[in-house]
Amino acid sequence: DFHAYMVVKYPDLERGESASKTGRKHIPTRLFKQAVSLSKQAIANEYAPKDTSKVVALKKLDRKAKSQANIFAYTFGVGMTLILGLGMCLSMRVVGSGSVVMTGIGIVLGILGFVGVGMNYPIYKKLLLAGKEKYAFEIIQLAREISESAE
Repeated sequence: DFHAYMVVKYPDLERGESASKTGRKHIPTRLFKQAVSLSKQAIANEYAPKDTSKVVALKKLDRKAKSQANIFAYTFGVGMTLILGLGMCLSMRVVGSGSVVMTGIGIVLGILGFVGVGMNYPIYKKLLLAGKEKYAFEIIQLAREISESAE
């Protein structure tokens, strides 16, 4: 008897309260088993050898289509953030001589930094779209080949 075994093996273990008393909702056993099955499949797929070179080529093309936009966005974003920070430091007289001229330069640099940071995402989107358009035909063709061979 399983209950007797559990009582002997784990004497401190208490029986839980039923869902009708606690008001909690339990997932059906069928859904739990499906979730476990899916997680096992995901782990197996992660470690399975990637024998198809078309999938690897598709991933490389996708990376290539996005890389120019990503490199620009990170570089430009960091640069504009540094300019913004320098402008704030100059305008608040944290660095520099503290003169009116340095404060004015700080305000100008701060505004330039704000504009640059604000323009970073729209520029990124345009570059991303251009990269996707450049490689769209190859990516779609390769994806079609992969889906047809899987059928």
